[in-house]
Amino acid sequence: MEPFNNHEMYLAAFSESLTDMQDYLLRVADGCEQITLLIHTGNTGEAMENLSLIIEGLSYVRTHMETAEMLLKLDYATLCIEKGVTVAAFIKEWERVWHDIAEASLHKDYSLLGDLVDYDLTTIVKQAQKLMAIFEHNVAESKVG
Repeated sequence: MEPFNNHEMYLAAFSESLTDMQDYLLRVADGCEQITLLIHTGNTGEAMENLSLIIEGLSYVRTHMETAEMLLKLDYATLCIEKGVTVAAFIKEWERVWHDIAEASLHKDYSLLGDLVDYDLTTIVKQAQKLMAIFEHNVAESKVG
């Protein structure tokens, strides 16, 4: 009987969850478009409800990123999502967008909020999708190695 390997078990569970993350991020991208439309049509209450759900879900994505860093032993200071954008820089930008969204929400600046969701948050989601693909690649390499 082969000894039980916790790392392999965690890696398998993480691998399964990556598919869910990719699907979720596709829905978030659609949700960002919906929020922008709701804001532009004056349905700010519904837009804010949807935005809070997206923010909550993206918090889970961030937790997933932290898990990947430890589980896959990744160096976020050097790992690039795309040319010139390290994961560390991406996280810093994500935090800036979070802060700006919180400030715009606090001040009920729906014009700014719509722009932040339409441009900045959508960019964050697209980059998160690329990062999940990088994680999938690293998981596959871990299984081979």
